[in-house]
Order: sequence, then structure tokens, then C-alpha cells
Amino acid sequence: MAITRISQSTVKEGLEKFNSFLGGYIPAAGDYEYISTISIPNNGLYNYVTFNNISGYRHLQLRGRVRNSRTASSQGSSLFARFNGDAGSNYASFRLLGSGDGNTYASSYLSVTGFYAAESQSNGAPSQFFTNFVVDILDYTSSSKKKVARTITGSSTNTTVDSVALYGSLWNSVSPIYSMTLYDLNYSFISGTTFNLYGVK
Repeated sequence: MAITRISQSTVKEGLEKFNSFLGGYIPAAGDYEYISTISIPNNGLYNYVTFNNISGYRHLQLRGRVRNSRTASSQGSSLFARFNGDAGSNYASFRLLGSGDGNTYASSYLSVTGFYAAESQSNGAPSQFFTNFVVDILDYTSSSKKKVARTITGSSTNTTVDSVALYGSLWNSVSPIYSMTLYDLNYSFISGTTFNLYGVK
């Protein structure tokens, strides 16, 4: 995995263009319809969660907050997603990240087994801190388009490891999406983690 430092002006330009990314579809606030919530219960340790039987909408939006079982206080992890149970190397993502220490980074991930959906806060951080994120999944029922997603995500621990990031991701398949699995590559989801799924018609 190669990470290249980039200038703050490059990240700013990326933020300005993000709303036009992947066609720039921005639904009105009232267009979102609640579908389902998955919450990790008290004392729970879950390696993954899955939304099944997703149908009846044009686009999807996943909103949530996540915290994992990693005990390091200064490092987090990443939230990944897979569609329709596909665990093959059929995904790709890019990331633009700004860190609380003043550095900015760009990275890309090709031919991976899940797309990078968000950052994930470690359990070593103060208990009130989670990573918050929003993921838009566009035209998920199409049988002619490869599936794309865009993410805004951020973490805070009141330290220099605070971060905000933008992701763009691809599932290299034209299959309509009927399920979505969320997982952390190396750790488990812990209590307080919540995933909320919405649809746009």
C-alpha cells in the first residue's frame, strides 16, 4: 500500500469537486426513506454485520458510527464493505485524508476483497469517541452499471490523530446489489457501533 503526501490545496480542490463525483447526484433531504438499523449490543463483539433483501430504491445511503476492539489509543482501523457476499478481489478504492497533525495523504487500493467504507475508531480512545460516516451507493439495482460508492468520514480523539477523509469506491460488477456486509479487517465491532440504512427512490 503506497501512501503519498499531498498538499492541502489538493485536498481542498478534491473537496470542492466531491459533490460532482460520480455524476453529482445529491438527493433532497426529504428523499431519504429509512430501511433498517443494526446496532452492536452491550458487551457485544461482532466480526461483521449484514443488511439483506435490499430492494425498492434507486440509491442507498449508509450512515453510522463505528468503534472497534483495537486497544491502541493513537491508531484506528478501517471499515470495509462487500456486496452480495462477494469476497473476491473485485473492489477498488481511493482515499483523501487530512490529519490533525497538519499532514494530508492520498492512497489507492486496487483489486482488494472489499471496499474501504470509512475509518474506524479504536477502543483505546476515550469512550465517547466514535468514527462517524456517510456512504452513498448509487444506482445499486442497475444490471448495466458497475457499482460505485462515495464516503465522507471523520474521527476525533482530541489529539493530533483526528482525521477527516473522503473515499471513492468501485465494485467491479454489474450485478444488482441485494445484500451488504460490513466488517473490520482485523478487529471486531464493539458496543455503541450503529449502522443505519436509507433508500432514495
